[in-house]
Amino acid sequence: MAERIHSNERLRKSVRRYVRRETEKAAAALSSRWPVPDEAVHDARKRMKRLRGALRLVRDALGAREFDRDNGGLRDAARPLSAVRDAKVLVDTLDTVTEKLPRDDRHAIDSIRARLVRRHQSIRRRVLRSRSKLQPQLSTLKDLARRAERWTADGEDLTTIRKGLLRLYDTGRAAAAAARKKPDDERLHEWRKQAKYLWHALEIVRPLRPGPIGRMAELAEELSDRLGDDHDLAVLRTQLARTPARVRTQTVAAMRKWIDRRRREMQARATALGARLYADKPKRLEERLERWWRAW
Repeated sequence: MAERIHSNERLRKSVRRYVRRETEKAAAALSSRWPVPDEAVHDARKRMKRLRGALRLVRDALGAREFDRDNGGLRDAARPLSAVRDAKVLVDTLDTVTEKLPRDDRHAIDSIRARLVRRHQSIRRRVLRSRSKLQPQLSTLKDLARRAERWTADGEDLTTIRKGLLRLYDTGRAAAAAARKKPDDERLHEWRKQAKYLWHALEIVRPLRPGPIGRMAELAEELSDRLGDDHDLAVLRTQLARTPARVRTQTVAAMRKWIDRRRREMQARATALGARLYADKPKRLEERLERWWRAW
């Protein structure tokens, strides 16, 4: 579990330590073994997302220029890693779907899987062709860790935390409302990203109020997981639509039908979780945070 803020420390010291820990572990995942295994690529990518959540938590203290530079740097560094991860997840998701269905047409299933495996291998070769290809990622992580040691805060640390959490909560709440109104893939994916950012930020400050903040963090984690599952199925369905005509069989149609049904279930679960996570209006949550801060 990511290192969290401690109740006897100031925000600046705690977040610096958190950033140092996550950058070191992400860099180790990308440099400790060669070739880099898929699970290490995924680990580094997850840690970059945690770092982006941490940046959002202290955005007011950083200022727009520093936030945009570091957030954008992490986003760009993670993009090729995400391509590797997404290609691998497509194969895993296909395996999950085919386990749920009769395997009457082995030719269609094997053909689709072979195409996705080749795609994954091609992306891996492009992104991980040599150690030097990962130098931009390692440099981004090193630079962020170095700059984080010099971070300074304006105003009270707990005020910075409160503002950061409220912004993340409000942004996620708006993304949830947009996805409910029009649950297309783009809006669901945006909601997923915002839920993840909120989850990571809540995990950092969870020990300040372990009970209420912990419950919010658990809801945000489950919500991001369900929306992540939905996203993986959406991407697989898109790939199935590109299946050559010669292998478009009843098996492919059954797979798409199962995916559609499963996505409806995932989205219904996400809607229920979102209703619980975002139950408070932002003003109400702000009042609760102020009470927790005073009690702390």
